[in-house]
Amino acid sequence: MTDVRGVIHRWQEGQSARQIARAGVVDRKTALRYIETARRCGIEPQSDISDELVAEVARKVQARPHPPPSSAWQTLEARRAQIEGWLMGPKPLQLVRVQKRLALEGVQVTYSTLRRFAHRELGWRERPSGVSAREAPPASEALAQSTVSGRDEQEHPDEL
Repeated sequence: MTDVRGVIHRWQEGQSARQIARAGVVDRKTALRYIETARRCGIEPQSDISDELVAEVARKVQARPHPPPSSAWQTLEARRAQIEGWLMGPKPLQLVRVQKRLALEGVQVTYSTLRRFAHRELGWRERPSGVSAREAPPASEALAQSTVSGRDEQEHPDEL
């Protein structure tokens, strides 16, 4: 992560963007972006810098506009209610089945796009892997099974 305060401090000491880059702090173009943004925020070489100003400079430099949604994402958004019904209904479908149903209706989207859409837009999550508490036998049942098998825990402790 870029040390914004370090870049501004070096600039205030009189270093150029090229000198900051040679010192290995950040790339020259990155240093220029921070310096120009610091000037626009009212920071001068002789002024004190606060945490709020550093955060404002960092926020302005690092802010990126969100890319427009892809055509596949827009297609999924148009079928949002239908997909949500399939995934969250009384008999939820697996995501691969949802993809197949969409394909039968002429909607071709990749599985990864459908999965990202389901996670981000619908809050859908896959079931956790492993044995659930409902599937595991109770401790008393497991103990009964071990004694029924004929093994004595005290005679052969390494084999259990």
